Amino acid sequence: MKLPDIESKYPTKLDKDKLSNTEWIKQRTLELYSYLPQTSLEDRAKYTDIRDEVIFLNYNFFKYIANTKYIVNTSITNEDKVQSAILHFCEHWTKFMFTPKYRNDLSFTSFFTLRIKECIQRECSDIKQSMRRPLLMKIGNQINKYWSDVTYEDLKNVTLSPQEMKQAESIFQATNNVDLTTVCMYRPANNIEYDKIEELYTDEYDSIEDLLVHEMIEQESKLEDSYLLKMANMYTIPFEDLVKARPNAEEKLKAKLTNSIYIAENFRNYNEDMTYGSENDMMEG
Repeated sequence: MKLPDIESKYPTKLDKDKLSNTEWIKQRTLELYSYLPQTSLEDRAKYTDIRDEVIFLNYNFFKYIANTKYIVNTSITNEDKVQSAILHFCEHWTKFMFTPKYRNDLSFTSFFTLRIKECIQRECSDIKQSMRRPLLMKIGNQINKYWSDVTYEDLKNVTLSPQEMKQAESIFQATNNVDLTTVCMYRPANNIEYDKIEELYTDEYDSIEDLLVHEMIEQESKLEDSYLLKMANMYTIPFEDLVKARPNAEEKLKAKLTNSIYIAENFRNYNEDMTYGSENDMMEG
């Protein structure tokens, strides 16, 4: 189904009737961005009419982000996530195709998907990682437990300030008082470099391979052709390019896993076919 025509003061050289809907959205988005100056982000931000037209063209993309981003917050609806996606796009929209500072060889969807998902996570999740992990580490140090092994029952055995105790209680309430040992697969090992874990969730995704690595982590499995086809339609990346990049992406993720002592220890019983476990195993610890 073709998008309806909207009035725009920015002329197009594209023949909409000869393009598929996906190709029209992709090329028209790039064409609109070509009208923006390359002087500064502040100068680009003045073109709010271009921003609004880009949002209109790519509204289904924001819905896709909302549909595929899980949030640990029962009060957040899918529409809330859509609005959050658009809000945070408005915060970052000027960066795309700004060649003095950012790469310009990424598609619109590749550039924004992980950035916007991370913003939604920080805004909507009940559990704020910046507060959660340090507090649980403090509790764990008092009772000689690894931070992800701390449970609600452990709170009675530690000494915290009233404010910290309220924060700790809110953490477990946000996850329905589930014992973290049942949802976290990671366990401590000797001389661990914790940045090895964080490398798996990095936002450095300036290639199709990096994007596929992230998607495999998000989906907790290898990516079948049907999923790559869905990515091709949503990300406006040629299906053939995704298929071509898939083997290298799988090898890259396998290397990230096997080169880390910490990760390798926890994946030692997993097959070489890179199946990463059940949904509960991969919940954020």
